[in-house]
Amino acid sequence: MATFLFFLLLLLVPNALGAEHSYNYCGPNKTTYTPNSTYYHNLAHLRFLFTQEGDSSIELFSNKTVGKHPPDIVYGLYLCRADILPNDCLNCLIKASKEMTEHCPIQKEAIRWSDYCMLHYANHSVLWNMEVDPIDYECNKANISKLETEQKHFQDIVVDMMDELVVMASNYSKRYAYKEAIYNGAERVFGLMQCTQDLSGSDCDRCLRTNVSRLVNELCGGKAGGRLSTPSCNFRYERYKFYGFHTREDERKAPSTTQSGKKKKSSLKIVAIVTPVCVFLVLLGTIVALIERRRRRKHVTRKVSMNGTDDNEIVTEQSLQIDLKTIEAATANFSDDNKVGEGGFGSVYKAWDQWRNNTPLEFIDPSITNSTPAGEIMRFINIGLLCVQKEVDARPSMATVVSLINSYSIALPLPQEPPFFVSKSSKGTGENPCSTESMVWSVNTTPISQMHPR
Repeated sequence: MATFLFFLLLLLVPNALGAEHSYNYCGPNKTTYTPNSTYYHNLAHLRFLFTQEGDSSIELFSNKTVGKHPPDIVYGLYLCRADILPNDCLNCLIKASKEMTEHCPIQKEAIRWSDYCMLHYANHSVLWNMEVDPIDYECNKANISKLETEQKHFQDIVVDMMDELVVMASNYSKRYAYKEAIYNGAERVFGLMQCTQDLSGSDCDRCLRTNVSRLVNELCGGKAGGRLSTPSCNFRYERYKFYGFHTREDERKAPSTTQSGKKKKSSLKIVAIVTPVCVFLVLLGTIVALIERRRRRKHVTRKVSMNGTDDNEIVTEQSLQIDLKTIEAATANFSDDNKVGEGGFGSVYKAWDQWRNNTPLEFIDPSITNSTPAGEIMRFINIGLLCVQKEVDARPSMATVVSLINSYSIALPLPQEPPFFVSKSSKGTGENPCSTESMVWSVNTTPISQMHPR
């Protein structure tokens, strides 16, 4: 049953897959160099410096200059996407350097944009200059709607979101920001903006604003997403979460711009979906708990003490009081379809058994594990198991479940065993074999809310 809850909750998380986008711009044909020239060797040294820094010291943004005398001086910089790991940044730069060598073999200036980084070198200074040309853009192939009114509504939401992102990015020292907005009551759109860190706040603002409206309303009008890159800045929006700020502590997120009424409608929809599922799970857990209690009912015997008074002694039967017909009915006549291992059957037992063995992803369909980050899958499995804990008071409330779904910065407590799991211990108050410490799903520097059972 925990698996069923996981699949249902997963539907609330936008997800999409697509091929990596990249584009190479080779400068003017008249600005070239010859092999084995001084410029050639300076450029080779610049590429070496950018790709040999090591993933432990690499930064989001860096610039270097190689050479002493014009016109053989080579200026270069790179910008990695704000949410990626240093090792991913380094790998992106290595790939970019190789691709630029193949596509722009003799050009003194070249730029390569890809999903995760931009690499730019030239025979003139590329620092402190806000450049909005050339541009590279790509639109999501999916249409937002066939109705012009719905297209216009979506575009207005995106432009408003982008306006706030411009302010956030241009006022942040590392020149990036990300956020999400809600449209049509419950659907989400995600945005990310970034400038090279050498730009002033005003130049970053101008670079981003120059093409926002053009991309959203013209170049990608009516589409479900789009991206645009220039030598000095880039931005992107999609209906799925294409970024993941769980790798860096200095993330910059803008507050939501959606109206409180829309937030309320979205929350109500989520509650309406999750509530029946959790109620069903609680009811099922209660029924199973009553059956277990009946199986283990205590037999009370009276004995006469030495002084003639009666003492009550409670004797607990160690064996399970279940007849053969009950077992056959519960196991569908010992069907192999229900059998997980020796001593257990059923989806919740399977989820709990895999969870205890630190292998919860083994019972998830490969089509989901291949398209969804493992952290998100683990989080929803955790939430599902919290809803079916043996102790009713330890189960989260509906409001808590909604909070856990909507926020990735809330620490999840590890679940206790469900009533489906038959413990070998005869003590009714035995300790949970799993630690009760909270699992932290975010390394943000902002405080993390601790959720408690109802």
